[in-house]
Amino acid sequence: ERRDGLHDMVVGLIHWSQFEIPDISISDITIPTRTFPLGILPTASDLKSMASELISNLQKLGNRIPKEYFELISKDSELLSFSPEMLFKNLQVQTESNWQKSCCESEGFSSQHDESPVLDGFGKGTHFIIMPCDETLALDVKPNDKSTTELQKILVGFSNSLSDNQEAVLTTKFRLHQGNADPQELIEAGFFNKLDAANGDHFVEGEFDEFGQFKGFVTVYRGEPQQHIINWNESFGHKTRCGPFKIQFTYLQGDNSESLVSPETYVEIKNKLHMYGGLYLYKDGIRVLPYGKQEFDFLRFEEKRTKNAGSAFFSHRLM
Repeated sequence: ERRDGLHDMVVGLIHWSQFEIPDISISDITIPTRTFPLGILPTASDLKSMASELISNLQKLGNRIPKEYFELISKDSELLSFSPEMLFKNLQVQTESNWQKSCCESEGFSSQHDESPVLDGFGKGTHFIIMPCDETLALDVKPNDKSTTELQKILVGFSNSLSDNQEAVLTTKFRLHQGNADPQELIEAGFFNKLDAANGDHFVEGEFDEFGQFKGFVTVYRGEPQQHIINWNESFGHKTRCGPFKIQFTYLQGDNSESLVSPETYVEIKNKLHMYGGLYLYKDGIRVLPYGKQEFDFLRFEEKRTKNAGSAFFSHRLM
């Protein structure tokens, strides 16, 4: 929403294969757009018109478009039979149904006083409608030997729900719809919560300044927090490229016999660590993913443990 209020809805149609064509630049690509006033959603005929415009623009580029790319985009455009208007209407019906179900199941939750969420395509925000789904998506939602999925490992922890110092900026859900069955929530359940974060063996909380100096508290075996100030001797008076940042994590001993956590809680948290353990990075409460999945040990904890078994304590998989 802009300062002067909501504007008309702008809809664009993109075929990603256009960006793979080697002999044209991005300035040669025309993306068909349409503008719709408040209360109006694009229909199937609107998208057909946009698809025709897309093909017409490619034809104007002549021989610069390889035959295989032109045939691929043309075929996909002919197969495009989709109505955002119908999609959002159906989504709103499903949203209201789920909301009413939540009202009935939750204590202190009143549908009369709490307005149901609106997912009808109107108002603020941006919607991405991607079709068809990549064939690998079926593999990404298939549980592996750790009872999790590749997609879950990417999507869990999208917003910072573990910090005691701030409210989560958003709540994320990823629902898998298959036929007429009830949608399956893939990422909401099973991830770490604040109770898990409070049930570890060791705790580290503090911040690094722009010169890499750490100031904070370290709690060992659930004892009294001890304040620590640790200088980074390799800064040589220069500021770090990443700038200041805060750090907070809970650590669990690798063996139950070495832990002060109750056996039942230990097993529960250890199972979650087995699926999702690792160091998560957040900026403004939103997870930053420049390093791939969370099992990628970008700070090389395990490498340091291997080379310095006597002094390197932390394991990437147990935090």
